[in-house]
Amino acid sequence: MKKAIASILCILLVLSLLPGCANAEQPEDNKDTAEDIQNTEDVQSAEDPLGDYPENTIQFIVNRAAGGNTDLVARAVANTLQSELGYTTVVRNVDGGDGLIGANEALSAAPDGYTLMAVGSLELPNILVNFEGATFTKEDIVPICQLSAKSNLFILKPDSPFSSIEDFTAYAKEHPGELTVAVAGSNAVFGPMKLEDAMGVDITIVNAGSGNDAYASVLGGHVDCAMVSDNFYQNALAEGMTVMGSTANRTENIEGTADTFLSMGYKIVNETFTYLCAPKSIPESIVKFISDTLEKLADDGALAEALESSGSSCDIMGYEEFTPYYESYLTEQMANFEKVNEENN
Repeated sequence: MKKAIASILCILLVLSLLPGCANAEQPEDNKDTAEDIQNTEDVQSAEDPLGDYPENTIQFIVNRAAGGNTDLVARAVANTLQSELGYTTVVRNVDGGDGLIGANEALSAAPDGYTLMAVGSLELPNILVNFEGATFTKEDIVPICQLSAKSNLFILKPDSPFSSIEDFTAYAKEHPGELTVAVAGSNAVFGPMKLEDAMGVDITIVNAGSGNDAYASVLGGHVDCAMVSDNFYQNALAEGMTVMGSTANRTENIEGTADTFLSMGYKIVNETFTYLCAPKSIPESIVKFISDTLEKLADDGALAEALESSGSSCDIMGYEEFTPYYESYLTEQMANFEKVNEENN
């Protein structure tokens, strides 16, 4: 009997060592299953790198007050994404510190694609060169795409004593520094500086803080003139102000727009653009998705209509083309700000 029992135990022991015959082999089966699941997930991730994006609210931070050109462009983009595609969007104006506070917040946000910055082209190079409180470097900025391009208008206050460029220039030469010109932030000084060089005059530049505030300053007669974006053209005419000229790079005159300084013989050109950027480390798949989506909305006409209704142009430049262009532009403009600082010291 003992021998029979011993034989049975030996048989059971042998059977337990055979593959697939005992519970000891179950972890290997589980391991294979786990690897299969992971491999499947990896394939799905490669096919759909966006995951569930965008499932949360996309916020567009504008580092200037509401009503300026950048704000209007941002709202046109956000509203189009919401109305056409159903995405939840919001525009936040984080004003203060001459644009520094909003830029710091936007570029230190989580790089998940839910916080983007709509910004004018001269804002960040100015901050990087002239603001000690910047919490980001140029390497922390990820350009996404260009949205709109613009030129500036040189407008005079209502009931201005000047009716022509010649009258304005003659007075400015006789009274250097007396006439005041409002600009939309310290980043916008290049427009008046080019005007001074071309006309041979000296004008006092006043930082109004935003395009809307610059327009309000000249409308209220607090300054003699202002440099504002060209979307203020119709309002300026309606308010009885004189539009002296546009800084657009063209010589032909187009109905419904201001005549350019170039068409009048003055070499005054100052064109800038509004674009989207994001914090460093945002997945490239999300960047391309945003850029591609806006390009499609522009091609379909929805985004172009929204931007033009806000008084802005639709000049989308996609991620692939915009990235090298932006990086070159940023380097060039930072050098320009540094040159101005050297000349003023």
